[in-house]
Amino acid sequence: MYSDIALKIYALTAAGEIKSRAIFWNEFADRDYLDNIQADHEHYVNELKEKNISLICCFDDNFPKLMCQPKKSEKPYLFAYRGNINLLNDISNNIAVIGVLEPTDNIIDRECKLINKLVESKFTIVSGLAKGCDTVAHKVCLQNNGNTIAILPSTLNNIYPKENSVLAESIVNSNGLILTEYITESKSKYETIGRFVDRDRLQAMFAQSVVLVASFRHGEGDSGSRHAMKKAKEYNRKSYVMYNEKTDKGSLVFGLNELLMAEGVPFLTEKVINNLSTAKTAIIVDLDDTLVSSTMLNNDAYNFALEKYGYERIYTEERITRDSLGIDNIEVINKIIDEKQKYFLKEWMPYRLIINDKLLQIIAKYNKEECYIWTKADKSRATEMFNYYKLDRYFNKIIFDSKLDVNHLICMIQEKTKCSKLIIYENDVTLFLNEKCERVLQDINFTVHEYVVS
Repeated sequence: MYSDIALKIYALTAAGEIKSRAIFWNEFADRDYLDNIQADHEHYVNELKEKNISLICCFDDNFPKLMCQPKKSEKPYLFAYRGNINLLNDISNNIAVIGVLEPTDNIIDRECKLINKLVESKFTIVSGLAKGCDTVAHKVCLQNNGNTIAILPSTLNNIYPKENSVLAESIVNSNGLILTEYITESKSKYETIGRFVDRDRLQAMFAQSVVLVASFRHGEGDSGSRHAMKKAKEYNRKSYVMYNEKTDKGSLVFGLNELLMAEGVPFLTEKVINNLSTAKTAIIVDLDDTLVSSTMLNNDAYNFALEKYGYERIYTEERITRDSLGIDNIEVINKIIDEKQKYFLKEWMPYRLIINDKLLQIIAKYNKEECYIWTKADKSRATEMFNYYKLDRYFNKIIFDSKLDVNHLICMIQEKTKCSKLIIYENDVTLFLNEKCERVLQDINFTVHEYVVS
């Protein structure tokens, strides 16, 4: 998957026309200029298809939003990837975990507990697929059915390290993401070293916080973690270290941890993780007349059922509901609704519905795990529409609810997602205009968008 402009940039980079990030932003950042450049990129199509590689560039709508202002030499413009690129839509949900290449058994055991807690709190784990702590982070995340992102210092054709090729494939197959800036192989040892340092910066760039498991001071052992922690500070990311004074004090492998603590970086505790997890967002989207326009078909179905049971049709442009039928007999109402649902399922066709593509574009910028459809529609009908439009690409699940007690729904969502921010898209905002609802919402960041499909 890629846009035409991403493919052109890929071709220009592969051909050596774009030699660096700084050159791109200085010379190729004008879209009109790029459109007028002739580039032979068709022969790359088969290569990308054969290797199942997707591209995304800075001109694409779903290119990851940078929550910092990096220098041009550090600002990415093109990624090759495999997997779920939407994991980069909401950086506030991502925690980078980094550390040494050869951790002790004790360090591994403690890191496993740390990752378990982060995944339990619904964070996406970012790391670099390196040996040691990176590998532990990815594997434990997958074992706990979490989402993980591996940022590579190599091309997707030549995974580094090779022994983690199987792990990379597992990440892709588990709704994770493997990502790289590199589409050609390194030409020198110097360039290879630079790519490792650049990879480290991306780990900090695409996470809300960076956690150092263990690492050496400069000159005392492998020091890749230093680069990521340095960039975390530059990019104004939260930084934490894993540390236990009773067991780690004076240990070389915790030298960088101690140095950072002396500079004011706190060590990670369960309370800190809980506080981080409360900074999350849940997106709730109403189905009928917000995401999908179904009023015409709904009214046709009701009128078919009304006529079958000897009642007059209702002529209105408003959506017909059970409350607007004007019938007091509950048994009759239930029969009409059952008949209406049968008609809807039998007669519904895509051309009779309008999907809200603009709203879907908004939702696509969020992590799928944060997004829920909220509806009081019949389960079979809603499920049919959900499957037809392949809405599982955007939404975690459907929440079926009568909408009679919105307060209960909000409390349930907040408890389930541990979020402190709710964004609701609903065409009927009057559902939320009551004092009880306001009391429920007073402790969280809450927004209702009146969004009507057109």
